[in-house]
Amino acid sequence: MDFKDYVACDATRLAELVARREVGAHELLELALTHLRRTQPRINAVCRLMEAEARAQLAAPLPAGPFAGVPFPQAIQVLHAGHGAHIGVLLEEQLVPDALG
Repeated sequence: MDFKDYVACDATRLAELVARREVGAHELLELALTHLRRTQPRINAVCRLMEAEARAQLAAPLPAGPFAGVPFPQAIQVLHAGHGAHIGVLLEEQLVPDALG
């Protein structure tokens, strides 16, 4: 899959392709990261890149779910184990959950 094909698909279509093994989750992650590296310096849209966590998740079998294997940015505050809860208030950066659930 090239980037033109990638952006022509919505997340549901990408998930279908991953489920049918027509494209791999690793390949989608690489496409997303490549595009991010090109655009991030201009638009500064990503405040916390979690590339290592994404790669670690892909080292294990994909979990069941409608969007398994599809990389996506989180535009809203979502707590992640081991990361501060920073949403514009520096004090919240000290609130670091060790696990979620």
